[in-house]
Amino acid sequence: AGHYANSQISLNVQHHQAFDFGLSWRVFDIMACGSLLLTEGASRQPLAALGFEENRHYVAFDHPQQLQQKVDYYLQHSSEAADIINAAYQRVTQQH
Repeated sequence: AGHYANSQISLNVQHHQAFDFGLSWRVFDIMACGSLLLTEGASRQPLAALGFEENRHYVAFDHPQQLQQKVDYYLQHSSEAADIINAAYQRVTQQH
């Protein structure tokens, strides 16, 4: 958890064998530690089922180029990243 708390952006990559079993605890650890969750697009549906909204509570990517683009974007737009981080932190600590 300390690594997430010291990171502006934290990456979640689901193992292909875990796609049918939901989410890794990593996504909740990242949001609870105050880091921007950047996760694979396969996480959209399980996160939505729990009430998390893309670009409000987390950021998703669908391919490596998009991952790089989003990392670059949120490093340059820290206030937008902070809004997402704060919303995610509030949601995960109050409701999960």
